[in-house]
Amino acid sequence: MLTAPMTPDVTAQLGFYVYRLVTATGHTFYVGKGTGSRVHEHRGRTDFPARYEERIVQWGLTEADALRL
Repeated sequence: MLTAPMTPDVTAQLGFYVYRLVTATGHTFYVGKGTGSRVHEHRGRTDFPARYEERIVQWGLTEADALRL
């Protein structure tokens, strides 16, 4: 499921976040940390499934906290 990119005011509120990319069967195939619209930057990769969900797991983190998760 692709969602619309987040607006700048939303990304500013998120700070650093940890996200998962999940297949339709619920399998997490990628975990990352990011800021801004990083969660959306994987779209169109040919080495990823054609359809997946982008799930932000935790937000409002420092970069150090995001790396620890």
